[in-house]
Amino acid sequence: MKIDAYAGTHIGRRRNNEDAFCTSDRLGLYAVADGMGGYEGGEIASQLALSTIHGFFRQNAEDHEVTWPYALKKDRTFLENMGDAATRLAHQTIKLQKEGALRSMGTTLAMILLEHQKKDTAKALIVHVGDSRVYLYRKQRLSQLTVDHSLYEQLKATGMTVPPLKAFKHGNVITQALGMEIELTPTLSTVTLEPGDRFLICSDGLTGPVSDDELQRLMTIGNAKQTCEAMIKTAYNNGGNDNITAIVLDVLL
Repeated sequence: MKIDAYAGTHIGRRRNNEDAFCTSDRLGLYAVADGMGGYEGGEIASQLALSTIHGFFRQNAEDHEVTWPYALKKDRTFLENMGDAATRLAHQTIKLQKEGALRSMGTTLAMILLEHQKKDTAKALIVHVGDSRVYLYRKQRLSQLTVDHSLYEQLKATGMTVPPLKAFKHGNVITQALGMEIELTPTLSTVTLEPGDRFLICSDGLTGPVSDDELQRLMTIGNAKQTCEAMIKTAYNNGGNDNITAIVLDVLL
């Protein structure tokens, strides 16, 4: 299986960029984090999360006798246990750094882990916390693979009538983030890969100003690099105020 991935980020109209991304073809790791917390907390949290996750996977790839940080869950595959453990480790790492000016820092996470030892059973594990998202474009159809951990989605799940997200006053309130003083519950799902699949991992700085119809159109305009750059440019030109980060990931074979 061959992968073509391209990542980009833009500060938008903010004074600093609290988004971060990580791509590693060797590890099959692709992730976006959107930090929060004021001062430099958001930048530190997002970078700390991704460096911790990358380090975890690198260490496990190089040392098969490495000590596992959490007990394996018997109802999950090894890949799912890997994704869950890496996320929880990043969560704890951020919490240990929360003091002084950094006491309110945290970050979202949207991550794809590829398992492709066997070409006919190649899979992608999707892990997410917060409102950064993962999309799949397959056979001319765009699907959102993640559901935001947000007050908006929580209210929808109870059956309450809510306005469209863009009109919802508390649309930016999330219910989970790495570093929050709550029990973390990352959401995991698995997708069997097909040739021609295109994934998008992004922060809400992209999905806020860009509609689903625009995303669908942008998914078709070129290769991973062209598509990623066009998405970021569109989000900025649409008036987006937030940092904008995206990874476009193509499954070629």
